Amino acid sequence: MKENVLERNARMDTDRKIADFRVKQQMDYAFKMKYARIRAWEFYNHPDVAGNCYVAVGGLDSITLLLFLRSIGIDVPAVSVSSLEDKSIQRVHKQLGVQPEQLVAVSVPDSMEEADQTRAISAVLEQVAENDNLYIDLSGGMRDTATLLLIVARYLKDIRMVQTKKVLYSELKGNSSVVRDSTGLYNLMDLITAVDAFFSTGTTEKLKAYMKQTGETDPDILNLLDRIDHFADDLALYRKPLPDQGQD
Repeated sequence: MKENVLERNARMDTDRKIADFRVKQQMDYAFKMKYARIRAWEFYNHPDVAGNCYVAVGGLDSITLLLFLRSIGIDVPAVSVSSLEDKSIQRVHKQLGVQPEQLVAVSVPDSMEEADQTRAISAVLEQVAENDNLYIDLSGGMRDTATLLLIVARYLKDIRMVQTKKVLYSELKGNSSVVRDSTGLYNLMDLITAVDAFFSTGTTEKLKAYMKQTGETDPDILNLLDRIDHFADDLALYRKPLPDQGQD
């Protein structure tokens, strides 16, 4: 039976969290600044982050966050889709050195001809740089084209560290178009790769990465992966060549 709102709040200890938040609201400015500094550095130094983060800058709140982080010594990149902001905000972004994030659309011809598919692959590889974020629209077209896009995305992930953020497609429902998110299905490729790595090497590094990517928090599963990793390390540590059979 699905839990209701009250049960979920009890499980998440929501009442206590709200009470703690209200207490912090009543504290003075000096306390809030000190507390914010501690939490900012905790996030920046967290093993899952390790300084690999940025500030998505838009309006006043995110601009304030960026300036605060810089003031306490956390100098992270600042990015923004400035073209969507008001001209006055764009001027502030420029003064702060915020790098505008570029959105580039790459059209892929809907064709099963080998020459067209080769041109499509070349176009994607030319436009997508290392560490870019990729969004794939599979709407319409032939299945060969969709398969081609997914293969190219996997190649870019392995070779250029490109992250596929969303895989979407739309379908007609009556007179309206409904957008479907197939990112989870695409990410199953990571699970296949992780399982293959596990059976080949005995390590769970890629399985752990997949679990983190999918938001897995079950302590039993995470603990099992840690134990398997330790077991694999022990085997590698104690493995030694067998003596020659001809030796006494």
